[in-house]
Amino acid sequence: MKQVIRIDQIIMAPSPLIVFEEYKQKRALFIGQEGTLHIAHSLGFVNAITLEEVKAAYPLLDMVDHDNRKRMAKGVPEAKPVGKIDVIILIGEPTHWEANLQLLIDILLTNGKPDHMPSTWPEKHIPVIACNMDLVFMDRAVLPRFGHGAFLTCLEALYRNFTGRELQYTSLLGKPSEITFRFAEHIVNVMAHRIGYTKPIEHLYFFGYVLSCFFSQNIPI
Repeated sequence: MKQVIRIDQIIMAPSPLIVFEEYKQKRALFIGQEGTLHIAHSLGFVNAITLEEVKAAYPLLDMVDHDNRKRMAKGVPEAKPVGKIDVIILIGEPTHWEANLQLLIDILLTNGKPDHMPSTWPEKHIPVIACNMDLVFMDRAVLPRFGHGAFLTCLEALYRNFTGRELQYTSLLGKPSEITFRFAEHIVNVMAHRIGYTKPIEHLYFFGYVLSCFFSQNIPI
């Protein structure tokens, strides 16, 4: 069977971000690994930045890194502020969790201005959107490996310990979130219209191990 699959027919966990118009012009901090900024720009986020840029702008923040401590002992470079961060978007687990967790907590506790000391912890933090909630995934090792959900668990625990409040997600994307399945339904309809099928799509068929998770969300099909 020779069937060409177009890139716009494939949905990844961050794909629904393309409909989040209210954040596309905002200063959005994207957390992930390789290609993070490319993904952000491809989804329409024109003012996206990475944590590496935040670390470079505020060199005194990452003091878990002992090499950075040594550099700062020789002289603190001039800070180059990146402006207020308006939204945090976590598209996957990063490397160097300790630095990411430290700086994310700084940003959450300062309403996106990590070089400003707040008089009190904010009642409501800036928006946080997370993709890929899986705690673990199975690879070739004998035991499951930490997934993005494990990183989010650490972030939630630290925020709770600092503030006594729960971290609030503006949106959660990826299986089994409703937003992701509704977005998939939209894409199916777009593809159907493209080939001339104009009747409403009445049935969607799911394959894979996440069905029980999906139905446990009480999402109507």
